[in-house]
Amino acid sequence: MWAAFEGTIFEEYPYLLPNVFCTIVVLFGLTVGILFLEETHEDRKYDHDRGREAGQWLSRKFWKSDTDSTLDEKEASMDELKSMLGEHTQAYQSTSSSPTLCSTRTSISDVPSFILDKQIQRTPTTREAFTKQICINIVCYGILAL
Repeated sequence: MWAAFEGTIFEEYPYLLPNVFCTIVVLFGLTVGILFLEETHEDRKYDHDRGREAGQWLSRKFWKSDTDSTLDEKEASMDELKSMLGEHTQAYQSTSSSPTLCSTRTSISDVPSFILDKQIQRTPTTREAFTKQICINIVCYGILAL
């Protein structure tokens, strides 16, 4: 069974092959996550995302006709959604017994107010970001990876 690996590096290091495979899977997952996944966190949803821009550029380079048609379909479905929402929003009347929602946006296309007030908030320093709990988590994940 192991005759194919005789005299190779995999005979000397028997756990190298599964580790290389796991490394490739993790790198592939990170690449897909950085290049193609949209941010869902409400605070970061409208931020400039260079990774997604690079992913869209790569998609346009490799799949020109597919990407263009997909974007056209997405724009058409978004136009349809906006027209459907536009028709029904004027007819809806809220009553005083309705529960209040967390969001005060009147439309999907409106930018949340916390995005507009973002300039007021200062970003934490590196020292403030690495709290005791964060450092413990990093050490634990490092030990777990060993």
